[in-house]
Amino acid sequence: SGPHPGGAGLPTAPGPPDDSHAPAPADSGLARPPASSAPGSTAPSSPAPSGAAARSPGGGDRTAGAFRSVREGQCLNVHSNGDGWSRAAPTAGARVRCGSDRAYVRVADIRTSRASCPKGNGRGSWSYTPRGGRATALCLTRHYRVGQCLAAEKSKDGMLAALMSAPACGGSPPASYNRLLRITSIHGLAAGGGSDDVQGRCARDAKDDRRYWTWRVDGGRYLLCARESRG
Repeated sequence: SGPHPGGAGLPTAPGPPDDSHAPAPADSGLARPPASSAPGSTAPSSPAPSGAAARSPGGGDRTAGAFRSVREGQCLNVHSNGDGWSRAAPTAGARVRCGSDRAYVRVADIRTSRASCPKGNGRGSWSYTPRGGRATALCLTRHYRVGQCLAAEKSKDGMLAALMSAPACGGSPPASYNRLLRITSIHGLAAGGGSDDVQGRCARDAKDDRRYWTWRVDGGRYLLCARESRG
């Protein structure tokens, strides 16, 4: 079978109000913070696109080889694109320095089942099972940077954001989304997250009363602040 975004068995939250909108892929880490700015929950998922494995002339499965060659701690220029992952496989060209502006995810762990990868905001999984072989599951953590954008869906209930996405800030939102959010700041949090004044953490100064959307990501280690992007 083809590579699959992770997310099976995650709890669900209300989806977009228009049922004609396809829910975001399971790898997206879709989350909605309510008006109180509490951490969002994971939203519903749709099946990931599948396809036949790429095979070399000698019969080897190149996709399986690409997944097996990835190492823990490496960074990839891969992100959710609204329908699945932005690349078909983690080939050598997808691997970048973790200090690069194109490093969107970090490989936190490698397992044999994506179901065993850590769940939560800013976390996802990407797996591949060759025919008759054992699966390789990449447990991924989103590598956020100030200035990056996120695909989002605004509704009467709040803001849904695809936390594993990284659309171009100057473009249009991917299909199924109607907003782009720009990351304005990232803050380390004490263990457990506490009862931080999250809006106060996001504001530039005491006079900044603009609306920020916030998520606690990477197991609650960081607070992500974002505002609607105007291009």
